[in-house]
Amino acid sequence: MPAGYRLVAFGPVALGAVLGGAAGELVGLRPALWLSVTALLACWAGFSLRAMRIADRFDAVWAEATT
Repeated sequence: MPAGYRLVAFGPVALGAVLGGAAGELVGLRPALWLSVTALLACWAGFSLRAMRIADRFDAVWAEATT
């Protein structure tokens, strides 16, 4: 189990390094960094929206359970 967790948690780091290096070679370093910043912000926004939806569902269930 710990090996599987490490594979899932740290495996994408190598993939990201390869993709970042390829993007740096193809479009240059500065555009590649802006691309990574944009991707990180998009992922952060998606995860934040999902967390808010889950929290809303939890609040609704909690309100129903306490009445």
